[in-house]
Amino acid sequence: MLLNVLENARLANARHVEVDVVRTDGRVEIVVGDDGVGIPDSVLPKIFEPHFSTRTSGSGLGLAISRSLVDAWGGEISVSSTRGKGTRVVIALAAAAQA
Repeated sequence: MLLNVLENARLANARHVEVDVVRTDGRVEIVVGDDGVGIPDSVLPKIFEPHFSTRTSGSGLGLAISRSLVDAWGGEISVSSTRGKGTRVVIALAAAAQA
């Protein structure tokens, strides 16, 4: 799942990608930010649809599968993006109980 997000950053010509992991209120958030080309507003609502892609190569399944995995784990995935400035992906999951 995380590899799909990082591969999308690479394909968006990101030169800088930052990954942060934050634990808060029984949750773990994995935040991936990049400085790539960004996602157009008209495309953003479609990015989790199976077989949707803005490229001619690839299956368009990466983010659809990622969302399915996160949903199955009881988590959430969200994406915000600004054209020309980059994209931010937040994956929120329940934290494992500490011993």
